[in-house]
Amino acid sequence: MSKTTIAIAISVIATAALTTVAFAHGHRGPHGFGHGNGGPMCQNLTTVQHVLDNCKDDDFVRLQGKLTKQLSHDKYEFVDNTGKTIIVELDDDENWSHIGKGELIDICGKVDKDPFEVSIDVKNARKAIK
Repeated sequence: MSKTTIAIAISVIATAALTTVAFAHGHRGPHGFGHGNGGPMCQNLTTVQHVLDNCKDDDFVRLQGKLTKQLSHDKYEFVDNTGKTIIVELDDDENWSHIGKGELIDICGKVDKDPFEVSIDVKNARKAIK
């Protein structure tokens, strides 16, 4: 085996091991809820109003609330406990079957702010811990 082949093999094995550890701890990529996963954290709970008034494009936020209605195949209305709503996008490449309409959930996502709309690109979602 050449040095290049060995280096590639080691890289693939290391990546697979890190991915396995991340999934075992409930993390779905670098933008999860937990700690120690190496990416931006969604630890501090905020409100929809705070997102609308203060957050910039690409900020990571954590919100708690409910999906109230489906707006398109991957966009939903989300309402927090203040009654304020925001559009959230659940990428159809992910499996979101563990959350449902009307359930209290925590979401971690990236703010998508343009001149006409503010929405959240959801990276992770889980049932809220009461």
